[in-house]
Amino acid sequence: MDFKKKKGYPDAAILAQQVFSGKVTPKNLPLDVYVFNATQLKSASEKALKIKFSEIDYKTPNFKRIEACRTNIWKFSAAKTFHQVVQMNDALIQDNKIIPFADFKEKVAEINDKFNDTWLETEYNTAFGQSQMIEQWARFEEQADILPYLQYITSSGEATCDICQPCDGVTLPVDDEFWDTNGVLQHFNCECLIIQVPADEAKVTPQREADRISEDVNPLKHGMFMSNAGKSGIIFNKETPYFNVPKQYEQFAKTNFGLPIPKKN
Repeated sequence: MDFKKKKGYPDAAILAQQVFSGKVTPKNLPLDVYVFNATQLKSASEKALKIKFSEIDYKTPNFKRIEACRTNIWKFSAAKTFHQVVQMNDALIQDNKIIPFADFKEKVAEINDKFNDTWLETEYNTAFGQSQMIEQWARFEEQADILPYLQYITSSGEATCDICQPCDGVTLPVDDEFWDTNGVLQHFNCECLIIQVPADEAKVTPQREADRISEDVNPLKHGMFMSNAGKSGIIFNKETPYFNVPKQYEQFAKTNFGLPIPKKN
């Protein structure tokens, strides 16, 4: 996906001017960059959930998880914007001197494309995949009385990795603790599935084997994939790198980096 062609794609030249002049700083973040990222991720999530965030209310089925997902996208986008500005701000100084604006402008363009195009594509896919699981998990729970088991199915071909392969075929009850840390996605660009199966078709995995698989694969995963978005509604959990900020910014981070979270959007 070419995010550079999307409406509102951040203008690197303007960002360079804003950072160079001190208008944009790690404590005064650009609203347009924040909104652009949130808008793209929101689009991915809404597509997977088959619902518009602007249309949900407390009567909406699975409301709590969908609302958690919506809020999480805005918080993630704020943290992402913070780290982008920090990198731009750091690029301004070289050998304890402010570099020429022409050189700085080139560096900002590289950082801008990295955050808002290259990395955003992976984050978009993550938002879509995790939101799919939010939508599916509600159905798993609703149908658990007639389809009480879940089965893990890996993607075919070279995409199957050392994290996913051991989980292939694992079949356990919907409420088994195995799914707390082994739902999909298991990693960036994970293409695995979890399907629901009836009791008479389930070849149930022994608990000891399931525990061993978890012990083997969980250390291979990044912490941001150690939770189940389907159960919590949280796409990007607290272990997501963007949420890790220097100590002097910890209190600022608690205010969503000074950026507003829309009530409905």
